[in-house]
Amino acid sequence: MTYYSLRIYVNEIGFHARSPSPLDMMSGGYTLQAWCYSAARNECMMKCLEASKDYLDRFLSLPSSQIVNFTLPDFIRLVYAMLVLGAFASGLDAPTLDVAHVHQAANLDYYLDSLVDKTGKIIKAGKLGIASTIWLT
Repeated sequence: MTYYSLRIYVNEIGFHARSPSPLDMMSGGYTLQAWCYSAARNECMMKCLEASKDYLDRFLSLPSSQIVNFTLPDFIRLVYAMLVLGAFASGLDAPTLDVAHVHQAANLDYYLDSLVDKTGKIIKAGKLGIASTIWLT
């Protein structure tokens, strides 16, 4: 899972740009902001979206027995993937991308619902495990 998290992190560079102000454009500072409008930035951002969804798909496909053994860094990576996905679903500053298409491609509702279902099942299974342990002792 660490590999898939690193793919998100490497491509996150696409988020680190700002649109040039009108003053920058008038003063010639626009060339310094060319990254904001570049095809390379768009490609990084789309790879980041794909990597986030890959990470979450792999997490959702894991059996509950593996998720129960996750460590704190594993859960931090999960939160990170969801935060990145949320950034695509809201307030994306990418003037040359079709924001509506990116919002739809992020499919945030699906991933939120799936994570709620997955964690709910794990919690229920954990409570049953604890209750049966108490009952047997």
